Amino acid sequence: MKDEYQQLKNIFRQIANRVEKRADSLTEIKKLEKSKKTTRIGIEGWLKVEAAKALTVENIKHLRNKGADLVVEINGNLIEIELKAMSNFDVTDGSFKKKQADNYLYLCNADDKNKCKNLENIRNWEVVDSHTFNDGVGEWILFMMKHK
Repeated sequence: MKDEYQQLKNIFRQIANRVEKRADSLTEIKKLEKSKKTTRIGIEGWLKVEAAKALTVENIKHLRNKGADLVVEINGNLIEIELKAMSNFDVTDGSFKKKQADNYLYLCNADDKNKCKNLENIRNWEVVDSHTFNDGVGEWILFMMKHK
């Protein structure tokens, strides 16, 4: 269990570094959101591409659209990670009601930090790691969550 926890932290760090370097793309997402006069745009596809680019090809076993989005193999261990990302994340939207994997990676627009911080208080889930970064216009928070 401790090994998997450390492996999740290592995966998270690699993805967080890549996502922060590509944060300029998120500025464009916010502009699109405002031009469409919508309150949220799903950006899971963007996160999936950046997560895959952050990890070595040898470690990625599957990229999927159903169930866990990302399956990584490290030292023979398969780690399934569900990705969730949107320009206006609300933890009350039901994302945690249907568990698709034991691990979730969330990207949250931190314009409303209270909604993002609510992730830390969800029953049966714990925050493995989090990282806050700036896209030049505003802040984003990346969380790795693990089911207890």
